[in-house]
Amino acid sequence: GLTRQEIDGLLWNSIDFKTGKISIRRSETARLKTQAREGDVAVDPQTLARLKEMKKCAKGTFVIE
Repeated sequence: GLTRQEIDGLLWNSIDFKTGKISIRRSETARLKTQAREGDVAVDPQTLARLKEMKKCAKGTFVIE
């Protein structure tokens, strides 16, 4: 799972809708507690479908606006 901080900094381009994974990487917008937090997180089909719907209405680069 993701921490609140990781979710707050999550960008749409971190989500791979084809593979169903979210890529967690340290960046200017994503501060991770440890380097071990970097990696890919699998997303279940229901959540992935909801994210696709959310992206259609997105106005910016962040998942959580």
